[in-house]
Amino acid sequence: MFGLFLSLSGMAKMITLFFVAFVLTGSVVVAQSTDKRSAEKIITRALIHADTVTMLDLSGMEMDTLPDDIAKLKNLKILYLDENNFRTIPQVVFKLKNLEVLSMRGWGTFDDDTNHHLLTIVPSQIDKLTSLVELNLEKNNITDVPQEFAQLKSLRRLFLYGNGLSAAAVGGISRLYMLEVLDLSANNITGLPASFSNLKNLKYLGLDNEWEEGCPVGDAMGFPNVLCSLTNLEVLSMQGQSIDSVPASIGNLKKLRMLDLYGNQFLYLPESIGNLTELTSLNIGLLCLGNMLKLCDLQFYFPQSICNLQKLKSFFFEGRSIAPKEMDRIKECLPKNLFKTEE
Repeated sequence: MFGLFLSLSGMAKMITLFFVAFVLTGSVVVAQSTDKRSAEKIITRALIHADTVTMLDLSGMEMDTLPDDIAKLKNLKILYLDENNFRTIPQVVFKLKNLEVLSMRGWGTFDDDTNHHLLTIVPSQIDKLTSLVELNLEKNNITDVPQEFAQLKSLRRLFLYGNGLSAAAVGGISRLYMLEVLDLSANNITGLPASFSNLKNLKYLGLDNEWEEGCPVGDAMGFPNVLCSLTNLEVLSMQGQSIDSVPASIGNLKKLRMLDLYGNQFLYLPESIGNLTELTSLNIGLLCLGNMLKLCDLQFYFPQSICNLQKLKSFFFEGRSIAPKEMDRIKECLPKNLFKTEE
């Protein structure tokens, strides 16, 4: 028996490594596109060892179809088809009943003006992949998810960063009760349905806005109250979402380890922030450019309870206007190593 740890790139793949390590037995043949070899050569090699191949990487091969013979890889668990020319998920993929990880990351983001081919739809046959644990469809042009998504009962990690999804389109995701990681950043989402409270197992949630030249440019959602019912959250990132007030109910998220609210308009934190005693990273900073510049001149206030955050290892508030007395107070009560660079 041996452990197979994948060497991956991108935030989504780093999260994959953080949450899962695949331990496989037997003879495993891994076919990877690590050079300019043709896709045909890689597939041919995989098919020779069809009974033992568990991972196939065909990323960046300019493919727009997959041969039907791929279905012979009965034990395939991991399939990377990133940065190709597919307009949809090939039908043969739905025959891979043991598939646990499917990644079809695109080349750009929604409304990208390049000529790259991007996925535009997720076929309803996605419900055939009942063993799927991770699905990565980042940087495509998907505007809706089918209702059949709800059948992916084993899904733990879903990456939809950089598509064209709206608030209405993501409602079906709330039926994926086992989700632990969800990234919906850089979409057209202006709010979240109340049904998102069903995602009780969620540990990581990415809801960052789109950015251009240091400023958020996408449609903003503020801070949906439903988020404060996700009490197992450990990481919450909501950069540039026009949050003008952080709700007191954020204190319910007592398992949070990282809270990233960079580039938002709020000028104070609620007293309940002191309930987040597991926080190791807090980002409330601003980049003083463009339409964010005026915020950098407005006085920012910390609640007394900020002193409760004794596990903080990273505290970013650059760009905020903080009175000297206020600064002295938080320096006195928070871990001293947070401010070493300023002394």
